[in-house]
Amino acid sequence: MWEQIWEPENLREAFSKAAKGKWARSSTSYFAAALDANLRQMREAGLVGALPSSSFTQFTIHDPKERTIHAAAFPERVVHHAVMNHCEPFFDQ
Repeated sequence: MWEQIWEPENLREAFSKAAKGKWARSSTSYFAAALDANLRQMREAGLVGALPSSSFTQFTIHDPKERTIHAAAFPERVVHHAVMNHCEPFFDQ
């Protein structure tokens, strides 16, 4: 299953899911500008277990109550979607 997570088709689908509704953000357009290279680098790193990691962005929302949100960087969101593309069917059972 690990190798399937890093298949180019899965990473491209994961990118599409991560980018949905987020095209106005600079991190999304920056990643998309070199999409093939970024996905290739992500695949190579993932296959050897070197997953991308960075600090989370923290912000507070007040809807309807105050909550602190910790948002992952865009490349990490792509990885999250890539993993979930393969794990979700097991959770849905």
